[in-house]
Amino acid sequence: MSASVLTGTSSRRAAVLIAAGALAAGCGSSGGTTATATQTATPKSSAPSTVAAAATVATHTGPLGAYLTGKAGRTLYFFAADKGSRSVCNGTCATYWPPLSATGALTATEDARKGLLGTTRRADGTTQITYAGHPAYYFIKDTKAGDTAGQGINVDGGLWWMITPSGVSIVKRLTPVPASHAPASPSKSTGGGYGY
Repeated sequence: MSASVLTGTSSRRAAVLIAAGALAAGCGSSGGTTATATQTATPKSSAPSTVAAAATVATHTGPLGAYLTGKAGRTLYFFAADKGSRSVCNGTCATYWPPLSATGALTATEDARKGLLGTTRRADGTTQITYAGHPAYYFIKDTKAGDTAGQGINVDGGLWWMITPSGVSIVKRLTPVPASHAPASPSKSTGGGYGY
């Protein structure tokens, strides 16, 4: 009986040693055995590796009437210097006026109109959302819903205006533009003259 127990114990030890050796060989090899085992053990998602980000354009009403908003209710603007659907706000300009962009579905809610949403290709190859054929932007100093600090700012030869749901610029100012929001000096070149 003790011989039988000894034989069983030896068999178990041998099996453990063989398994350990195989594991060590797999870890130390440069082949794909371990990677294949790992990939098989990890379930793959049916979603694509890069999840497309959707963009929703909505509206908000303030002292100047109804205007368009994007993510988290932040105000959207047109740049008067843009050439139709082509953005001329690049480089430093786009740092202060981030383009409204998305790689997924475009949605319009509230009074915003789905039929006025479109896209355009920027100079850097990225896609920007347009509204009524014009590129739309955020302003870096608008940090929460209801902020409209970019309204009426004149930077780099163009004015920045909030957008109505019908796709028209709101060309009125709430108050005089604060000195902290105005450009440091006039400039006609994109990316210069920012005093933010």
